[in-house]
Amino acid sequence: MKHHEEPFAEPLDEARIDSLGHIVRTAYLAEGEEGYNPRIEVFREPERGQIYQMWAVSKFASNNTVFDAVEAFHLAGTDPNKETWTNLLEHSAGVAAIADHLSSLLEQYGAPLTSSNTHAITAATLVENLAKPEAIEAGIEMAALMHDLQKPAEIAIGSGGLENSRDNPVLREGRLWQYLHGHGVSDEVILMAQNTGRNDRFFSDLEDYDEGSVKKALEDREALAQLLGVDRDVVDAMTPTERRRASIEAKGVAAAIVGISDALAAQFKFQGITDERIDATAAYYLSYKTDPESVAFFGRDWPEYYKEVRRYLVDQVPAENRAAFEQALNQVTHERIFNETVLPAVLGSSAAAQQSALRYPDP
Repeated sequence: MKHHEEPFAEPLDEARIDSLGHIVRTAYLAEGEEGYNPRIEVFREPERGQIYQMWAVSKFASNNTVFDAVEAFHLAGTDPNKETWTNLLEHSAGVAAIADHLSSLLEQYGAPLTSSNTHAITAATLVENLAKPEAIEAGIEMAALMHDLQKPAEIAIGSGGLENSRDNPVLREGRLWQYLHGHGVSDEVILMAQNTGRNDRFFSDLEDYDEGSVKKALEDREALAQLLGVDRDVVDAMTPTERRRASIEAKGVAAAIVGISDALAAQFKFQGITDERIDATAAYYLSYKTDPESVAFFGRDWPEYYKEVRRYLVDQVPAENRAAFEQALNQVTHERIFNETVLPAVLGSSAAAQQSALRYPDP
């Protein structure tokens, strides 16, 4: 996936822009005003916030399926609660920006994103005759933008902590995935979007879990066996690390990119892909996800899974480039993503963007 060298060129439908107007409007509300959302971060930054807003509106409005899904899940249009969820659209746009940036880095350091080890993503097309790199880009972006759209329904139906649990009927029934299937989205793109949240993470030893989580761990082992096309006893015989790695490899590079982009995007901000940052992000989640399942999950399974995702991504580049690529991952910050991915996409060429006063100071 290449960095954008030209600004968003295609004119956007005015009705769609109006439907997403709360991305702009909510960002300028003051505390106490109706619709104020305290969780908004980058949309309300002075000057740069307008660039983020333009990035987000364009991303959500320029893809028919994405826009329709945003409306269907009541995050745009005339729904009176859409302002409440503007932070969710900010987060999803941020995940798309991070995924775009990581994909470019992988290409820069020689990762063969269209090689046989990632054959699943080559079918992730929105139009059948798209070239492979374009297909990958379309699949990653679509999955990133739509991965959390069912969140309002998850929380609305949740009680007693269900909003943080796979026991939540919205998550269990996979309503977003059903919606995507019904709109002709490929299985590969849906798999990328599923590689977030709490799916396929309970890979520790069974004795590490309480009774409720053992059930989820067994479900995940069964799902992994089906994904790998092996008997369950093969998965049972694996170590936790082997189960994590097998799950990651079976889903492919694009799903790994979307997954780690979402996992480390605390709202929209992003401060490096290191084991230490993964641990710190887990601690951040635990600061407000205090139900017993979350405490167990983010205390053990979540960080170990994403550390393995990081190792997997490093392994995708040629051996001679891995040390440099790891250093680049360490330096993937919110500021770099804005300077090198978001700003050029909105304003134009990289050269023009580099001269812009809107750039964050170089680290």
